[in-house]
Amino acid sequence: MKIAIPRLYWPFPSFINPHAKEAHEHTIQWLLRHNLLPDKATYNLYESQRYAYMTARMYPTAEKEVLFAISDFCGLLFIVDDDLDKKADRKVAGVNGTQALEAFIATGVAVMNGRKEIPPEPGKEIFTALADCSMRLYDFGKKQWHDNFIQSFADTFNAAVWELKNVGKGYCPTLEEYLRYRPFFAGTNLATDMSEVAANINLPEEIMQHPTLRRLLELSRNLVSFANDMFSLNKEIAQNNTDDKHNLVYIMQKMHNLTFEEAVLKAAEFHDEQAREFISLSSNLPVFEATIDEEVFRYIDALIYFVKGNIDWSEKETTRYTFSYSE
Repeated sequence: MKIAIPRLYWPFPSFINPHAKEAHEHTIQWLLRHNLLPDKATYNLYESQRYAYMTARMYPTAEKEVLFAISDFCGLLFIVDDDLDKKADRKVAGVNGTQALEAFIATGVAVMNGRKEIPPEPGKEIFTALADCSMRLYDFGKKQWHDNFIQSFADTFNAAVWELKNVGKGYCPTLEEYLRYRPFFAGTNLATDMSEVAANINLPEEIMQHPTLRRLLELSRNLVSFANDMFSLNKEIAQNNTDDKHNLVYIMQKMHNLTFEEAVLKAAEFHDEQAREFISLSSNLPVFEATIDEEVFRYIDALIYFVKGNIDWSEKETTRYTFSYSE
């Protein structure tokens, strides 16, 4: 069964970083150097998925070395994410199942907290690579950002543990649970953290915690998570993993007692409602002092790039998803 999805509402122009091609070539070589593309099939898979182009679209204003570090980190995340896919043939990072994931989290957090390079070790190449790209990212953020980023890393994979346990029980989350956890196991919290260093945002913590900015951040993470659910729907159907209900479409179907086709439309409507809320809020921002206001505008632009970049990459660049629009 092939499902066509509605075109999602996000009326902003497309941008791409001028270093996109260089970032793609760099990250493929970086993964090879860390032995994370161990055979030709794995190389071809990740080369065709073009995740460096995702980062180039999400972070169009990033300087070249910042973009390279982000691209490498995202490439590593995709590899771990694919390890968690029960249908995947390869387990490149050695993360297969709940216990292995919990061990990965503990070691990964320790590596990132160590803030130093670590020598390669057979079977643990993923941690040498993690140390390398996180250390490079630290060069572009302040100490508070480092701490937030490490916490986001832990939150992302702890949410993935929650997801794996639910899948094992065949449990479909409630909408409330989904909204709480989905931005984390989608990795959108890490991605918006990287928006700050990519755009060189320098806002005081009390401004970042303002309720309007917090809600705009939450909405941007939700929008990418919802869109990914729609874009990956045909891939999930093809895999026939009936125990995994961590998709907005299944949640809407259960919550409103809908047919599958009706649930697809409902999920798209839910996405578009939150897109309109983002646009409304970003048009009525709180007023601070002039220099702060200018930085807030740049931060909102960074969130807009993040959401639009994910849509553009999914539509135009990658083989990771195969979908068509119903228009």
